[in-house]
Amino acid sequence: MTISRLLAPLCFAFALSLASGVLTAGEPAAEATAPLDAAPSDAATAPVSEQQIATLLSQLDSENFAVREDAARRLGELASLPRYLAALAANLRRVSLDPATSFEVRTRIAPILEQLRAEPSSGKNALPAQQGEAPTPEEIDRLAAALTDDEYGVRVGAIARFDWLLRHRENVPQIYATLKRRMADPTLGESGRRDIAPVLERARGAWLLGPDDEAVLGPVSDEQMVAWIDLLAMPLAADRDDRRRAQRRQAEQEVLDLLARAAYVNKVAQALGERLAKPGLTDDALQRIENLLHWTKPALVAEFWFVDPSAGNTSTGELRHGGVQYLLVGVPSLGEGAERPSHFDRIDDREAHCVSGNALSEGNYPVGVLFPHPQQESAFFHLVNLPAPRRRMAYEHYLRTDEEQRARDLSRRTLEAIAARKSPLQPSEILMLGAVDREEFSRFVGPYFMAVDDTPFEIELAANTPAGQTSRHGLICLMLADRGTPTAIPGLLKAIEAKRILPPTPGGPCDMPWIAALAIASRVQERREWPDVDDWLASLVPRTEPLVLPRRNVKPEEINSEDDAPEIGEMYPDLGATAAAILLRRHGIAPSVYGLEPIGRQLLIHVGCQGHRFTQAHQREALLEWWGDRQTAPSATSAATASPRR
Repeated sequence: MTISRLLAPLCFAFALSLASGVLTAGEPAAEATAPLDAAPSDAATAPVSEQQIATLLSQLDSENFAVREDAARRLGELASLPRYLAALAANLRRVSLDPATSFEVRTRIAPILEQLRAEPSSGKNALPAQQGEAPTPEEIDRLAAALTDDEYGVRVGAIARFDWLLRHRENVPQIYATLKRRMADPTLGESGRRDIAPVLERARGAWLLGPDDEAVLGPVSDEQMVAWIDLLAMPLAADRDDRRRAQRRQAEQEVLDLLARAAYVNKVAQALGERLAKPGLTDDALQRIENLLHWTKPALVAEFWFVDPSAGNTSTGELRHGGVQYLLVGVPSLGEGAERPSHFDRIDDREAHCVSGNALSEGNYPVGVLFPHPQQESAFFHLVNLPAPRRRMAYEHYLRTDEEQRARDLSRRTLEAIAARKSPLQPSEILMLGAVDREEFSRFVGPYFMAVDDTPFEIELAANTPAGQTSRHGLICLMLADRGTPTAIPGLLKAIEAKRILPPTPGGPCDMPWIAALAIASRVQERREWPDVDDWLASLVPRTEPLVLPRRNVKPEEINSEDDAPEIGEMYPDLGATAAAILLRRHGIAPSVYGLEPIGRQLLIHVGCQGHRFTQAHQREALLEWWGDRQTAPSATSAATASPRR
């Protein structure tokens, strides 16, 4: 059972069952783990020059299979070593963007490129797009021609180059215009059109998602616009050959592109309306014209997002996109099986007004951010304003982009909107933090704590949480202990120092801010996630504040669970001892070696932060002495074999 499920009573009908997958109730963590400073591999110790990296890449195309295999293996090893990332990225970029690179080489470097594009610990791209890379018109023409080359490797190389160039917004209009001209070439056969179409579609998506710059595509006369519409109004019987069908497709695309340009929307809408008024349109022509006119109507989308417990190991937690409902503003829409029509009578980029709906009741709702589904657990809505044709078309392409990136973007906007309010979160909003992107959530908490005063929950709402009758900020810290990353630490420690989080109480005895910080530290696997985590943990070892308040005078009515009851001997985990246990495990040493005894508080076990205490006072000093020796002579003392001073 996860923290989020344990929190479910807070929201009753709004309860969210988040099932993180990161937390497991049960036995405490093992007493020893593999040391983090194990002996480096040969690849890590042998220096490799940039020229050697280039040589390895050239060997990927060797006629000798063994040479190709060995080169791929060595490159894969280098990709795991931070000091080689820059040189490796530069050479891989050069090879991947060369249209002459063979399919064999592309296949072998593909997994290395993926490894470099998204480092798991930081989420940063090790292959940043270079700014100011402006291709010449001649290069774009050559690449467009290469898309229909007889050689598969040439086509793949051209696609890779286009995909790279399209990352730079300044290149997009020129590429899109060139590909449109190439597609309109009457000498281009159906096979060539199929080769160009996917790249053209990506280029159009990039164009739509960019600014509406009138200068880049040039002016279009009224006569040309009417000619395209007339071509669309011709009956299908006129399509006697491939050329005529291509002309019709091209005309439809040109009209859609005009609708995506703000200066032409009214002109096109008027021309389409006038064409509809003329007699003699066949049913299929009527449908084509009406479909184009439909793009001019203001619309909105209601996105459905939900929590997927099976996806708990992804960077965004469990947030998944479940579908969309398209609606025209001011037009009721009664879906199949729906009891009531869905109807929004107004919307802008901040707020929408719902007249009626099946899930939403009448009222105002936020636009562009997540908000809890009022009827379904673990579900959310996201309203998108689509007031103009370009926004509607761009949204279609946005839906095809990476879902996790869209979830991160949505998480950031949602948390920014919450922070801007500077008001206490509602229980359902706190639980929503269990679904948003971990990094965005972690970045949010510190500034939020500093800007918004903490307040206690009402007893009936908070009593059933794992932390007891904690405060609102305390409950956020509970979510942070579950899902937080090292990004949260600076802001969290600042809030702790400023006493922005209410202290523990007999009804909520857990020191949730410190528990959250220790839980995050216990999850750090690589030093680059939190470079000075060990020094930070060591700095806490002298501190003896309890992580759970002693409850010697607890009254029976104040006990919310067996976990809150007074324990035999009144033994409670303290801050320094728990930090010491995490530090030792990080270096492959069992905490028991230094007399650290685990204290079985279930809340701490749930968040991966098993509480500890020193059984003898002098062992705290002994551990600090070991750490001091290790700092002054790191090469002389192995972390895995260090002997305690008793």
